[in-house]
Amino acid sequence: MGQNKAVIEFGTNKWRVGVINPQGETVFYKDFSSKRNMVDSKIGEDYLFACLNDFSDELKKFDLDIKDKTDVRIIATEGFRDGENSADVIAKIKQKIGVEIEIISAKREAELFAKAIIADKEQQNNKNKLIVDMGGGSTDIALYSAKEKKVVGTLSLIGSRFLLEKLDKSKEFRDDVLKNEEENLQTQIEKFKKEVGFEAYAGELDVVTNTSSVMRILSKKAGHEKFLPEEVDGQKINSLELMLILQELSQMHPKDVYKRGYSGFKAAPQIVTGSFIFKETLAVFNLDKNQEVRASLKGPKEGLAGEMFNKNKSSKKRMDRIKSLKITLKGKTQSGSSDKKGNKQTLLKIMSVKKRISR
Repeated sequence: MGQNKAVIEFGTNKWRVGVINPQGETVFYKDFSSKRNMVDSKIGEDYLFACLNDFSDELKKFDLDIKDKTDVRIIATEGFRDGENSADVIAKIKQKIGVEIEIISAKREAELFAKAIIADKEQQNNKNKLIVDMGGGSTDIALYSAKEKKVVGTLSLIGSRFLLEKLDKSKEFRDDVLKNEEENLQTQIEKFKKEVGFEAYAGELDVVTNTSSVMRILSKKAGHEKFLPEEVDGQKINSLELMLILQELSQMHPKDVYKRGYSGFKAAPQIVTGSFIFKETLAVFNLDKNQEVRASLKGPKEGLAGEMFNKNKSSKKRMDRIKSLKITLKGKTQSGSSDKKGNKQTLLKIMSVKKRISR
């Protein structure tokens, strides 16, 4: 078993691999972003095989085997949840390469991102957390309670790519589509706020996101000539200032987004739709005017890696417990102990611990 863990994540926009060390730091990252990921609501099968083979070669450099589920996990999100041929493609991958792709729910995706943020040393305080994970297929939100030390609610909204596809299909009715989505976002978020009792958590709140639009705004604000996500990781911006910029971006033509240096030409359309979604999200949550929003490079893959490390620790503790119980049982046997009831209880404990390890 290697020291590092790896998570391969197939999203709607990007297919990526990350190698994470026990401290939760990403020591290697690579992604593929292409329209070949999904074509007409179908997973790009040939492109997927090519990506997996490439990721497998990269992991070998870290002594990680893509087929070893102890050290490597492969997950898929909204694109695969929505993809018409997902089940067929996953079956072929398992047959030809011997690996399993796990399609996780939007709730699970939000919870994994929350785990990554909570484990982040920069975020270890006594504040509640509103965590927004925006992708191409979905925007997943989690509310974490510092007092209860758990995620108290999750919500899944439309993602930037899927909104863009809706607009492309209804060019003549663009304003109607946006108005409809605005109403949908408001309805869904208001319902979520009521269900979780959001006002009780809003007083002491950290807002954290990995939204590309926010990161690009921070990068431009800092005067960076080139957008490098790691340079804005952990940076903050006032929510009111952010909303004004998002409002402007959401009304721009993609060409103007590109010309003003917010993104590359290909990414510009999704910067527009992503800005619209995040702007509406902030508006409905009605945050305090002094509330700051923090950018983070963390995501579901770091949260899942953390689970893998914790599972290893638990398994080691249980193995140590079995060893201790066996030594106890051996000592009783060698001493000629006639306490059959005590010996039987020790054996039952060993069997119980072994059963928990195998789960």
